Amino acid sequence: MMLRFCKNVLYLMAVMLVATGTADAETPFARQPGGEAEIALFETCQSYPRLNGRLLDACGLKFDYFEITAMTDVSLEGYRVVIIGESWLRNLDMSALKKSRAKIEKYLAGGGRIAAFRNGLDPNAWLPQELKVKRDARELRMPVILRKEHPVFNARHSIAEDKFGFYDPPLKHPISSLKALCWGGSIINPFINLSPDWTPLVMGTVEKEGLSESDYKGYALVEASYGSKGGRILLCEMIPVFSAVERRSDTGKAFVENMLAYLCGE
Repeated sequence: MMLRFCKNVLYLMAVMLVATGTADAETPFARQPGGEAEIALFETCQSYPRLNGRLLDACGLKFDYFEITAMTDVSLEGYRVVIIGESWLRNLDMSALKKSRAKIEKYLAGGGRIAAFRNGLDPNAWLPQELKVKRDARELRMPVILRKEHPVFNARHSIAEDKFGFYDPPLKHPISSLKALCWGGSIINPFINLSPDWTPLVMGTVEKEGLSESDYKGYALVEASYGSKGGRILLCEMIPVFSAVERRSDTGKAFVENMLAYLCGE
């Protein structure tokens, strides 16, 4: 933990030196002293700045905040959970995440936990080779919670399926109720044809155009274990933090809190 702390302090000092005298010099969130943070947050979203950091800060969680471009320079050693934030932007520089594949694999093998949200980058670019996933180009909505007993739906808060769902054009959920939902958008690239390494937790069932295929299975939230020391990863094609922060959704906030409580081992 001390090694990780020293490496990250040196990185942060370098960033501050570069940023001195610019409008971006301010530090958005306080760093945790002495390596006390359990969570390392790598933010990617630029359309809605620092959503994950704002939510974690509001929840009173101890975390260290980094831009995703810092991934190659930051040690993951000692963090209980690593969060890879979301983005709507297709041209975002994700090269640091791609270059960190070996680091991420080592982190997971050592018992690390990762929650990665939709960011436009194919997860196979940074996942361990054994955990390849396949995604479809269809845009799905209307979720089905497949494992209601799973801690991500119950760890701290019980989440009802009718409050979990996405906004649907036929107005199953009126626009006025969007702030009550976990995620009011689409599953842009659902996971399909999962290998036995992956467990699906949420499935989307209706396409954007309102068409339905009973035999089609596209997933919005999947989980896998890695290594013998409790490594675990959640891949999420939803953006509940947007609902939690921008729409002030209690359900979105509860879902993120459940995910983190689960990954932190509560």
